[in-house]
Amino acid sequence: SPGPLTSSSHLGAAPTCHLIRTPRQSLELGAMAKAITCRSTCAITLFTASALLAALFVYAAVTLVRFTPAYRPMRCTQLPNELGGMEMTPEWINVTGLARKHCENPNPYPVIVGNEKAGTVFAKTDSGLVPIGFGFVEPMTFPEGGEATGEEHLHIALSMSDPTAVALLGQPVLKVVTEVFATTSATITFLGVGVTSSQLRSKLCGFQVELATKKVGPTACVQMSPHGGDNMTELLSELEIPGAKDNRTFTSEVRLTPEDQEKVSRLKNQAFGGILAASGLLAVALLVVGLVLAKPACARRNAKDCREASAPAAEV
Repeated sequence: SPGPLTSSSHLGAAPTCHLIRTPRQSLELGAMAKAITCRSTCAITLFTASALLAALFVYAAVTLVRFTPAYRPMRCTQLPNELGGMEMTPEWINVTGLARKHCENPNPYPVIVGNEKAGTVFAKTDSGLVPIGFGFVEPMTFPEGGEATGEEHLHIALSMSDPTAVALLGQPVLKVVTEVFATTSATITFLGVGVTSSQLRSKLCGFQVELATKKVGPTACVQMSPHGGDNMTELLSELEIPGAKDNRTFTSEVRLTPEDQEKVSRLKNQAFGGILAASGLLAVALLVVGLVLAKPACARRNAKDCREASAPAAEV
C-alpha cells in the first residue's frame, strides 16, 4: 500500500516525487509574478509613449523646415484700373473707381489682407492736394500656395458749389492720389495651436485719368510710415505717377518690415524649439525607464533571494 507521505505510487511502478512549497514561498512567487506582469505592462506603456513623442519630434522638425523662412513675400501684378459711371446731381458729382492686384502666396499658410481704416483720396494740383473722396481695401484671403485678386475701392465726390472741384473737371488729365491703410496677417498653426502675426501697411499711391475718355493709367505707390508723421511733400516728390496711356505692367511684392520678419521668426523658433526640446527629452527619458522596467524581476534582486524564491521546500 502507498505510504502516507507520497502523493501516488503503484506496485511495479517508480514512485512519483512532488515539489512542495511553503505558504511563504508561494506568496513570494505570486507577488513576484504580479510584479513582473506590472513591470512588463508599464514598460510597454512607456515604449508606446516614447514612440509617440518621437513621432511628435519628427513631425515638429518637418513642420519647422516647412515654415522656414517664416514669411515669403507675395508677388503681385497690377491689373488695369477701372473708373465707374459718373452720377450727377445739382449739388454733387459722384464717381467710383476700382484698383486691383493679382497676388501669388508662396507661403504654406493663408495670408489675410484687410482694411485698417479708410484713406483719403486727393486730387493733385499745382498748389497741393485737394481732398475729393475716400478709399478702402476690400478684405481678401490669399490661400496657402495659391493666388487671388485684391481690390481697393475709391469713392470720389465733387461739390458743384466748390470752384476748385469745378476747375478739376475742366482739366484734360486728373491726377489722383490715395492713402492706403491695410493690414496683413497670417497664422502658423501646429497641432491646433496658432502663432499669429500682423502688420499695418501704409502707402501713398497715384494714377492719372483722362477725363474725356475715362482712360485710367496704372498705379504707382511709395511706402508710408505705419505710425504716421510722414512729410507729405517728400512723399509726393518720390511718387512718380504713370501717365494715363502708360501700358506697362507693374509688379510689386508684399513684404514684412525687417523688424516684423525678425519678430515672426523669433516667435516661430521659440514655439517649435520648445516642442522639439520637450518631446525629444521626454522620448529619451521614457525609453530609458522602459528599458529598465523591461528587465526580469530577478535581475534587481540578489542571487540568494532568487534561489530561495525558486528552490523547492521538500522532496519526498
